[in-house]
Amino acid sequence: MQTFSYLRRDSSHQNNITLIALFVLGVVYEAFISIYPIFSPFFGIIFLYTFRVEESKNNLLKFLFYLFIIIYEADKDFIIFSYFFFFFFSKRYIIFWLENYISSHIIKNIFFIIYSYLGYFLINFLFSFVFGTFSPNIGIEYLYFILTDIILSLTFFYAK
Repeated sequence: MQTFSYLRRDSSHQNNITLIALFVLGVVYEAFISIYPIFSPFFGIIFLYTFRVEESKNNLLKFLFYLFIIIYEADKDFIIFSYFFFFFFSKRYIIFWLENYISSHIIKNIFFIIYSYLGYFLINFLFSFVFGTFSPNIGIEYLYFILTDIILSLTFFYAK
């Protein structure tokens, strides 16, 4: 069997194919929720996942994730690059405070989900006021989105 050991597949190529497939699936889902707005955009999950992407050393993951964020902003008529401003402002000021005062991962996830929806819309509202563009609307359906994201975040991110 030693003669066929060179035929083993490299797992890094399989990971890249998986990342590209997930990126395409995410873009298709974004188009789907533009047509059917009752489905959750999973913005809180994206916000939580941004912390993991930032710590990752995989450049393809970072590139595809940030490209997905730009597509998300363009699809939802948000100001381009406002998510990056919101995330780095949050990481610099809010996360520091949260790490010092709250130790429960469950409460942190719930706080991040609620903060991500409300804070991001507040930042976009502020930017739209400053630049004189279309301001985003937040409706009662965002309570459903927040609850959906909280349940999913407790399912996916509870282990950490």
